[in-house]
Order: sequence, then C-alpha cells, then structure tokens
Amino acid sequence: FSLQKELKTLRLSFHLTNFTNRGLKSLKKAFQTMSELRAFHINFEECSRISTEGLEFLQEGLSSMKSLVHYTLGINHCNNIILDSQLPLLIREMPSLESLGLAIENCFDVTDEGMQAIRNQLKKLNILKRVNFTLSGLNGITNKGFESLLDGIQSTSEIESLKIKVTNCKYVNDEGFKILR
Repeated sequence: FSLQKELKTLRLSFHLTNFTNRGLKSLKKAFQTMSELRAFHINFEECSRISTEGLEFLQEGLSSMKSLVHYTLGINHCNNIILDSQLPLLIREMPSLESLGLAIENCFDVTDEGMQAIRNQLKKLNILKRVNFTLSGLNGITNKGFESLLDGIQSTSEIESLKIKVTNCKYVNDEGFKILR
C-alpha cells in the first residue's frame, strides 16, 4: 500500500493495539510523500507500547507538513506517554494550521503545568481559527490550569469557532471560566 502524494485527509485510530514507536517513525517517513495532506486525525486509546519518543516522531513529521490545515489528536488512558513535559510535543508549530482538536482523557499525570505548556504552544499558532478541546478525567487540573488554557486560546486573535468540553475534572469549576469575561 502506497500513500499517494495527492492524499488530502488521513484518519488513524489505535485502540488496545500493539502499535509502537516504530510505527510512528514509519508514519513520520510517510508524511514526506504526502505533500498535499491538509487534514490529519489520530487517536490513541490504551496504547501502552507508545512512548514520548513515538510522539516526537509524530510531531517531527507533522511540523514538516506545510499544507496541514486541520489537526486532531486524541489520547485516552495513555499514562505512559502523556506527562506535563510531553504536552508541548502535541502541538508544535505548524505554519498553516487553522483548526486544532485536542482530546486528553483519563491521563492522570496531566496537571496545571501541562495546561500552561499547551497555552505557550497555542500562543505560537497565530492563524488558528477553530479550536475543539476535550478534557476529561484529569484530576491534576485545577481552575488555574484551565484558565491558562483559555488564556492561550484567547491569545489567538483569529478564533472563529471554539468548543471546549470538560468532564470529570473535579477541580475545575465556575471560577475556571472567569477569564472569559
């Protein structure tokens, strides 16, 4: 199977698989042949064989994609790869990115520090128009971290559409939304 240069959209989903860093390294190489890719969606659920190294391969490939406009990443029950220090890897600078979807669910090592890291990355995406974030089961996040995330989103002056879903984050409440005033 050869991925065509003309491919515009790619969706991948891995659930309880033996997919490893080696697979992500191969995907990084495949991106080099997909010069027309405009949308990329990838989801990892309970993928215990992927580490930070694998995420780095993924993001190195994506950051070289000059035509990428839409990017969605979902991570659920992947505590082995998602720590605060790895969150900036999820949304490195992508020059043409207009739409970003990020779902972090049941990754118990994510804290306010990780939300601040995402905020810092969002501030570098100045043409972002659509944002869709899902935060679920993240008990290490408080109002302070949530406010950091919202601050990063607000710093992107081009935002036209914003969707944020917060579920089972027991330390985020009404106070976390006060920055939207």
